[in-house]
Amino acid sequence: MIKSARKVILSNTLRRKRFFVLQFISQISVWISPWVISTDGNLYLSSAKSLFTNSMYEFFHFIRTPGYPLLIKIVTLDNFLLPLFIVQAFLLALGIHMTANAFERIRPHNSKITLVISILTLLVLRGYITGVLKEVLLLFIISLCVDFNSRLYVMEGSKKVGPALGIYYLTICFLATITFPILGIAAIGSTSYSLLRKASLQKMQIFYTISINLFICGLFLFSWSSFQDSAIESGRNNFPNSATVSQFQFFDSPERDKRFEQRMQASAAVLGLAPERYGFDSYSIGSEIKNYALPTFNTNIYDSPLECGRYDSIVEPTKSFIRDLRESNRFCRNQLTLEVSNFFNQIMRFGYFLWAMGFLAGFVFSIIRFRSKEFLLCSSVFIIYGGYVILGAGASRYGAPCFLISGFLLNSLLQDFNSREKSLQNESRHTKRRNKD
Repeated sequence: MIKSARKVILSNTLRRKRFFVLQFISQISVWISPWVISTDGNLYLSSAKSLFTNSMYEFFHFIRTPGYPLLIKIVTLDNFLLPLFIVQAFLLALGIHMTANAFERIRPHNSKITLVISILTLLVLRGYITGVLKEVLLLFIISLCVDFNSRLYVMEGSKKVGPALGIYYLTICFLATITFPILGIAAIGSTSYSLLRKASLQKMQIFYTISINLFICGLFLFSWSSFQDSAIESGRNNFPNSATVSQFQFFDSPERDKRFEQRMQASAAVLGLAPERYGFDSYSIGSEIKNYALPTFNTNIYDSPLECGRYDSIVEPTKSFIRDLRESNRFCRNQLTLEVSNFFNQIMRFGYFLWAMGFLAGFVFSIIRFRSKEFLLCSSVFIIYGGYVILGAGASRYGAPCFLISGFLLNSLLQDFNSREKSLQNESRHTKRRNKD
């Protein structure tokens, strides 16, 4: 009993240390990484600034849902982006920590190995911290899904879905839906799968919980779609063409073989392993990873050589609308931080390749053993990855969810393989002893 209590205390201590180590590295990344505000970033800023104002019809980019613009609106103080990046650093480190805890919850792991994987995962994804993109929020919500599934897996003795668990489930799915519809589908699908396979839970309780969630998320999407249509039909929006699905630039070739080829290319391009494709235009391997997760330092942007980051050109009315926010963001680093950032970028180019291969290996094994614990935990990421492949969307920036889980997934599968090997060896020894006796 005493030994067991000591193990729990030691385990909690190691987890706290891991949390603080990840937070430290993540916050340091805010100060040594280039600030990248691309075309999408400008559109998010415009959407955030117009949210809940009379200018929303003109300056909200209605191809987006309001989740990430709402986060920007809440944390951006006095038109300054530093608080946003600090919050994104906190959420990314917390998400990785929660993902590590989830895998440890379902299967015993070596704490030191888990710490190393956690740090490597953070280093691979750290470039997204100082970008105005939804990736960090998306990764955090996925970590909530993974955490929920692991908690449900180990839950014992309960015969119903308690209020706290139901609220947690609703929060995850609603955050996912307002941030990214595919993520909402993945969250509802994967967490519902976790609920349904839990034999100890009452089926009617599960039915009510899933139904309420579907109703609330569906009501939001219907309301948002109606508001979106009215804004576009008003003729006042600066981005009328960008509000249609066709503007996603994911096109299907009329030739059947080409469509299959497009899906195959997308499956590798999302992981940065093949040339990317926007519509019928092909780009270099991992181009979005290089632009966003491993951004190059560019000081020749907008109208000030002292400003750091990258600002792409957008329509003039929007540029004027967010000018005051952009003008207040002159934040440069010295030569040392520039060199440190570029050094890490060179290492992480190789790290992305390893993480991509790790995800592919884990994905294949988990699909083969679809009733495994690992499949249960990672099902939301598998749904998102499958969605991108079905759409033919081959942008490597979209592979961020895969990189969040890949190291933990592969390590967990190896732990499972080792435990099976040991059990087989023990059975073999027992059999030999019996035969001798």
